[in-house]
Amino acid sequence: MSKYLTGVIIGILSVMFSLLVRESFTSDTWLLFASVGVVDFIFIYVFFYSNTETEKVRWACTILAFAMVFSFLSSIILFICQHGLVSPFFFPLEVVIFLYPIISIVASTLILLVTSLPDVKMEMVDDLFWPRFAGDFRRAFDVTRLQNSKKGAF
Repeated sequence: MSKYLTGVIIGILSVMFSLLVRESFTSDTWLLFASVGVVDFIFIYVFFYSNTETEKVRWACTILAFAMVFSFLSSIILFICQHGLVSPFFFPLEVVIFLYPIISIVASTLILLVTSLPDVKMEMVDDLFWPRFAGDFRRAFDVTRLQNSKKGAF
């Protein structure tokens, strides 16, 4: 299977698993957000160990990491509110309820966009957007990924 197709398939699976978890709950509970965060965490590893191009993996893992952190913070806020530790008019709860659908749609769209871009275009985007201070992170990520690519899970 080509590197291009693998990235697109993993991106689609990531979005589908998040939607599946979301559909399995009848209401928004802290368990829903924690479960979606776990799905994001799992797909970070799936992307990292796949044979997809490094630029795409770096972007997909970064997007998933932001989504995972927001999901876990949302689950903590909902847990606090649902167990009566704060008032129901807790400001962060209103922010979570308003922003979570928007952030999940944007993150899913970005993951699908990143994985479906041709490798040459993705390299150009990667060079434009990653700032200089992230150079050490990029090198460490690339070296670690290169060492692990020989093992190759996918």
